[in-house]
Amino acid sequence: MNKQDLLNGVQAVATSGVVQTPLPTPRPLQPGQRPVNVMISVPSGRTWESRTATCVAGLATYSALNGVQIGIANLEGSMITKQRNDLVQMALNQNADYMLWWDSDITAPPDSLMKLLAHQKDIVGATYN
Repeated sequence: MNKQDLLNGVQAVATSGVVQTPLPTPRPLQPGQRPVNVMISVPSGRTWESRTATCVAGLATYSALNGVQIGIANLEGSMITKQRNDLVQMALNQNADYMLWWDSDITAPPDSLMKLLAHQKDIVGATYN
């Protein structure tokens, strides 16, 4: 798969009823710079809504095209506190710089992670409905 195929994939996610987002121009890393590593962490009861999966795919693709290294971790279970603690451990084991907590019924635009990272803070929160 080449860069244009990935861009077309983001366009398809953006035009399939989720949201229209301008496509990114991939940014090359500077010499000696390493990519930011983000773990998208999704604790879930058993399943994700299909629109959630579509949004996570779009967000991961968009972010990767902007030079962010993405991991996606999902733990199923009924004990949300244990799932969250286990997801933190998984992120630490993967040397993630940040975690993005994503509920299994949430949707957001593909550029959401980039907007959160742009704040350059250790912790950023956002409201949703």
